[in-house]
Amino acid sequence: MGVLPSILLSLTLTVTPLTEGQREQLCVGVLSAADYREPAFDALLANTATWSADDEPAAPQPVTTFDPRIYSSMTPGALVRVEGVIARIETLPPDYRDVQRWLVIPVDHGNVETASPAVLFVNRRPEGEHTANISVGDRITIEARFYKVMRLLVSGEASDCTAFVGALPRISPSPIVALLSPRGIVILATLLVAIILITLRVSLRCRTAPRGRTPVGADTMDLAEPMDLPEEPAEALKTLARHAEKPP
Repeated sequence: MGVLPSILLSLTLTVTPLTEGQREQLCVGVLSAADYREPAFDALLANTATWSADDEPAAPQPVTTFDPRIYSSMTPGALVRVEGVIARIETLPPDYRDVQRWLVIPVDHGNVETASPAVLFVNRRPEGEHTANISVGDRITIEARFYKVMRLLVSGEASDCTAFVGALPRISPSPIVALLSPRGIVILATLLVAIILITLRVSLRCRTAPRGRTPVGADTMDLAEPMDLPEEPAEALKTLARHAEKPP
């Protein structure tokens, strides 16, 4: 199960808890394995419509596999973070004009025929602009609530698919794109400076030490010994600079 680093997620959410009435609808409102027009679906749409972008992360359990056998015993309404690649985007009838139905496949599968896809109902009511630039082929991350295992036609054949209802999706950058972010550039710059400083110190020791043998009492440098650097890049650079200035 893959988990993306926190630097890849530019959006955090406030997820509204299920109300008592919504919980009751989820308990008795799953009526069909093939249709979404039922009280349980409406309860999840009502809940996700209240979600909003905020500074407080929802931090649910991430899932990247959608085998319906895994979810058959899951409680409807359970909160998860879905990560996958969009294989299909569909618009629902006018009664659900604010909802799109996505077919999502795991990130480590190339096509829908070789994977167990998930059905993701995306509620576009809360800040719907977050879905405007998302298209088929994008790798996405979205908070969602488990709905049920649905029976749908996938590639012309009836298949059981795990269904979720979520909101506020975002595109998940690849690791290479993440390294080009401001934080990624700072990390790369810190590593580069560290390499340069260590190289200069080794070069200085080599020039000042007598050739052929190591003087008695002279200390040696263990290149494999890790340095205890602060987490903040600026403090790490100061520590490396002080270390390099020590006399050989």
